[in-house]
Amino acid sequence: MNRQTLQSSHNSSAQLFYSQYLKQQQTSPVNERFSRDDIDILKRKIDQLSSQIQQKEQFISEMRQYQQILINKLNDYENMHKENILLKEQNQRLQQELKEQKRFTQAIIELVVQCHPKNYWPNRPDLKDCWRWLKRILQEYIHLKA
Repeated sequence: MNRQTLQSSHNSSAQLFYSQYLKQQQTSPVNERFSRDDIDILKRKIDQLSSQIQQKEQFISEMRQYQQILINKLNDYENMHKENILLKEQNQRLQQELKEQKRFTQAIIELVVQCHPKNYWPNRPDLKDCWRWLKRILQEYIHLKA
């Protein structure tokens, strides 16, 4: 038995020693496929690509800011366009009112001219003259009526 214990103890120490030897000899899967120079080259390439990614992300961020600025400008343009349309409509309405007022003024002047003898007015009367004439006619009418 003593011999068996000694042999099993020797086997366990041999296995332990062999196991430690294998651990020292083992290398990572990357080290098995690539040399140290290859690994250094790959690390530099990774760093380079990481740097490019950061630059691209910065560029994308700037482009998004420009995109937002353009969207805001487009909204401003659309609002200005809508306002311009409203102003054009208002302008047309005001021009129509002015045209109607000119027609009415001309009709009043024409009425006053027709109610007088041909040479009563040396020049064509203006609206102020016609207004004075109408006012005087109404005052005379009221005076006669009373």
